[in-house]
Amino acid sequence: MLTSSRKAEIFSYFLEYFEKGGFPLVLISGDLELSRGYFEDILNKDVLVRYNIKEVRALKDLVLFLLSNVGRAYSYPTLRKITGIKSLSTIKNYLDYFQNVFLLYQLPRFDYSLKKQKVSSSKIYTIDNSFLKTVAFNFSENKGQRLENLVFVELLRREKELYYHSEKKECDFVLREGMRIKEAIQVSVDLNSPETRKREIEGLIEAMTTYKLDSGLILTFEEDDILDAGGKKLF
Repeated sequence: MLTSSRKAEIFSYFLEYFEKGGFPLVLISGDLELSRGYFEDILNKDVLVRYNIKEVRALKDLVLFLLSNVGRAYSYPTLRKITGIKSLSTIKNYLDYFQNVFLLYQLPRFDYSLKKQKVSSSKIYTIDNSFLKTVAFNFSENKGQRLENLVFVELLRREKELYYHSEKKECDFVLREGMRIKEAIQVSVDLNSPETRKREIEGLIEAMTTYKLDSGLILTFEEDDILDAGGKKLF
């Protein structure tokens, strides 16, 4: 059992990782702006030069939009409209390039039909939370997006096979093992708002019902509780 002082220490390390990401030099120096330089290097050297990109402005608009909308579903036609890139195959190639250089990752919507899964909207996450502070265009603290991104990165590190669930409601992550979905995870900064609590719980329960799961997980910043929702356990 961890002591309260040890818990506080671990949580302080988590907050630093949450705010500054995981680049060693950023953490050692405390200079968050270094991450902007890392981002520019990756984009310019590993994407623009490596893949001989001609539509530089359009590609930069695309990556900025995706970073500013981490955790939100998008479709190729939506991205075409926003960026002005006419070819859907070009947009797909750009997304593949971002993933090839470990900058952005696509999260598909789960469907038992592979054909439907391939044409469904996907979500985007980035490999380091610092980019959401130094590069993304936001008017708010976007803590919810950053926490969700952090959870994605950790699940990716654990080599989980990840999807998101979306029917009438939405669940942030469902984890597949073999032929079955084995876990459902919802992410929220807190559940203080009745509207937020209702939305997050209903999305998780829908996923649990769909994939016949007895329990589900809601990850928040500091809350720790076990909820009983009609015989289903929410941790």
